[in-house]
Amino acid sequence: NGEALPADVKKSLGFLLASIALWFIGYNGVTTWFSVYASASWNMSLGQANTCLTIATAGAIVTYIPSGAVASKIGRRKTIRLGTLLLTTAFASAFGYTLISDQFSPILFVLFTLVGIGWAFINVNSLPMVLEMCKGSEVGKFTGLYYTFSMSAQIATPIVAGWLLENISYKALFPYAAIFSLGSFFTMGFVKHGDNKVAGNITIEADERRYKAGEEVVITISGHDLANVNAFSLALPYDASEYDFIGIEPLETGNMANYSKNRMHSNGSTVLYPTFINEGNQATINGDRELVKVTLKAKKNVNYCVIQKDENYVPAELERK
Repeated sequence: NGEALPADVKKSLGFLLASIALWFIGYNGVTTWFSVYASASWNMSLGQANTCLTIATAGAIVTYIPSGAVASKIGRRKTIRLGTLLLTTAFASAFGYTLISDQFSPILFVLFTLVGIGWAFINVNSLPMVLEMCKGSEVGKFTGLYYTFSMSAQIATPIVAGWLLENISYKALFPYAAIFSLGSFFTMGFVKHGDNKVAGNITIEADERRYKAGEEVVITISGHDLANVNAFSLALPYDASEYDFIGIEPLETGNMANYSKNRMHSNGSTVLYPTFINEGNQATINGDRELVKVTLKAKKNVNYCVIQKDENYVPAELERK
C-alpha cells in the first residue's frame, strides 16, 4: 500500500478529477451531437459538420506541442484554465450565432479552431497534473483514476445531452457545454498541487533595528506568493564577532525536513543556511506564510540588522528539487 496523500493534496486531486469530468461532459456533448445539431439549427450538410469537427481536431494537433511550452512558462493549472475559458468562449459564441442565424457560416470554422486549441491546452496538461500528485509506484493507480473520471463523463454526456436536445430544445446543446466548461474553470481554481510551475519570493526581517549585548536577535523568514514549493534554501551571512548562533525554528513549513546548517568557511566568513526539503510524497507549500524563525544573540551593541543586503529585505528564488 502506498502512503496516504496529505489532506491538501487529496483535496486538490478531488477538484482536479471533478474538473476532468466537467470538461469532458462539455466537450464530448458537443462532438457527439454536433452533426445532428448543425443539420437542425443551421441547415448544414453532414460534410460541413464533419469539417468543423475536423478543424477542431487539427487545431488541437498543431497546439499540442505549443501548449506544453505555454505550461512551462505559466504552469499547468493556468494553461488548463485558459483552455477551459477558450472552450467556454467558443461554445457560448456558437450559441449566440444560433440566435442570429439559421445558416452555415465560415465563422464556425474559427470557433471550432478555438475549441481545438482550448482542448489541447487541457488535454496535454491534465494527466501530468494527476500523476504529479503520486509516487512512482502509484502511477498505474492514478492513471486509472484519470480514465475512470474521463470515460465516465464520456459515457454519461451523450445520454444527458441527447435528452436535452429531444425534450428541451436543440438550442440547449451549446449552453450545456459552456456551463460545464465554465464549471471546470472554477473547480480548477481549487487545485493547488500537481503543477510544474514553482514561484514565490522570500523576505527576511529582524524584530528590531538595534540590539544591546546579550539581547536575542529574532529574524523571521517569510514566503510570499509561494506556489508548488517542494524545498527551499537560502544563505544568510553574518559577522560571528557580533553574533552567536542560537537556533532555527520551523514555523509553517508543513512536513518538510530541516537540513539547516551553520557553517564557518575557510575564508573566515560565517554563513547560516536555512534549508527545508520535502521527503517522499508530501504537500508542497503555497501562498503567504511565515516559514522560519532564526535566533542569534548579540555579543556587543550593534546598530544594524544581521542581514547585510538592502537593509532587511532579501529576495530569493525558490526551486523545486
